[in-house]
Amino acid sequence: MASDPSVLLPMPISTAEKICDACVRAVGTVKDTIRAQDPLSKFGIEDKDAIEDLVNTIVNDEKIGVPSEGYNISDPNKLHLKNSTTFAQLEDTVIASSQAGKVSSGKSSAEKQP
Repeated sequence: MASDPSVLLPMPISTAEKICDACVRAVGTVKDTIRAQDPLSKFGIEDKDAIEDLVNTIVNDEKIGVPSEGYNISDPNKLHLKNSTTFAQLEDTVIASSQAGKVSSGKSSAEKQP
């Protein structure tokens, strides 16, 4: 299983779109269609706290974030999001920062084991 070639495949754009859409809707105030050119601020994701919430949701949420599709982002700082980041840029950043496979090192800040 360690030599599974699918581990090397990048995240498909359709997967990134699904993850980003769900996470933006969970954190922001968007009710309408999300367009590629729309900035995060249009969705109510305007300040540092909202951006951090979005990053945490994308990186750690096992129902709608990258773990829900079998990917991980080992360094959330790679996302470099701002309120002016467009939805298309968010998707591209998630694709570039993601790796196939779950984080097994236990380094995820949201991961808490009893």
